[in-house]
Amino acid sequence: MSNRYATILALGSSIDPDAQAYITALTTQGYTPTAGEKNGINGLFLNLKGAGSVNSTDNMYADLKIVRPYFGGSASTNGLNAIAPTTSPANFYGTFFGGWVHTNAGSDPNGINGYMSNNFIPSVNMSSNTNGGIFCNVIQNTDVGMDIGCQTFTNFTGLLIASNFFGTRYSRALTTNQFSVAPSSPTNAAAFWGSLQILGQPYFQQNTILTPFSAGTSGRPDRDLLSGAINSNGSPANYTNRARNFEVVLNDVRDTNRPLILKQIVDAFNTAVGR
Repeated sequence: MSNRYATILALGSSIDPDAQAYITALTTQGYTPTAGEKNGINGLFLNLKGAGSVNSTDNMYADLKIVRPYFGGSASTNGLNAIAPTTSPANFYGTFFGGWVHTNAGSDPNGINGYMSNNFIPSVNMSSNTNGGIFCNVIQNTDVGMDIGCQTFTNFTGLLIASNFFGTRYSRALTTNQFSVAPSSPTNAAAFWGSLQILGQPYFQQNTILTPFSAGTSGRPDRDLLSGAINSNGSPANYTNRARNFEVVLNDVRDTNRPLILKQIVDAFNTAVGR
């Protein structure tokens, strides 16, 4: 049955149209997915829409801003936003700067000058009345630095995730200087969740709730969201060499189950495409 399904996908039928658009974009940028990888991509989109084998209840698709699987093995493929798969910055296509290594397993910054612009400014691209959030799946934790983030000093707002910042993992909302901290040492394949306008949303690592955020209000930073570093008031800082293979930006976290569901969706995709 699985072979028959893979054959159907290879023929381009029985596949979600948004998944097909991403597959087409990967091909245009120089990588043609195998039948099995098409199957994994199709499963990703079905799960994001609440119609998949991992997630059949939470249709989060309308709340998504960026879904970046870092897949295809080159800067041009790994920069694609899967839900708006063009090379236009208006669709949050990732622009890489400095030193990076790109493979099908993900993208790895050099920790010196490597970072990626998401071409995404929360104050512009997120709704003011939503509980937005970011998700980052890193595949090793051997360096300090910031995984993804932006902050501004003019009105002291910010959003960042660090899976190992001098031995500590945390997310931060700058208006009230609130932190969520996990005191235990970092582990491999860590997934982290930070919410933008925090309403008691917890902080996650590896499907485990860590120290929850305190209730509060955060403004939306007016700086571009960077990956592999943090945008510190307009300049990249705190570079990391931690490889990553999935990042998501959501306009609405909605509830505390969504980060856990999202991690399961990402795990299912990574398994399906063999990484």
